Amino acid sequence: MGFTISALRGPFSGVEPLGSPALSQSPASRRVYTELPQVKLTLALAAAFATATLAGPVFAGPAEDLMAKAKCTKCHTATTTKKGPSYADVAAKYKGKPDPTAAMVDMLKTGGKDDHEVVKGASDADLKAVIAIVLAAK
Repeated sequence: MGFTISALRGPFSGVEPLGSPALSQSPASRRVYTELPQVKLTLALAAAFATATLAGPVFAGPAEDLMAKAKCTKCHTATTTKKGPSYADVAAKYKGKPDPTAAMVDMLKTGGKDDHEVVKGASDADLKAVIAIVLAAK
């Protein structure tokens, strides 16, 4: 290993390779070699967190997939009324009432008294996940 980076100016000026006799003599060089992997790890974790945070809304779960497949947005939106009430209006209607999930699952399976389109081929668990999204709307 006999090289030295001495032409650089800044925090890494005078940094020598591991195993160099200068490391035992220079506390600053030891600090650079021990802190550099921590900086790389911190940057890698920050980049992974930013990627996950920014890409999160792109990935849809099974409930969102079912809502897209059933074309719920043809009649509903999150906040405005189209042909049917908005998700926020439905959530407000059921706010403070005992658990409406069973009645809503039945309405989605049968069409209910309001002539809602039947959601075909969906399990109760999938419908409950859709209902949770609707009831969480504000």
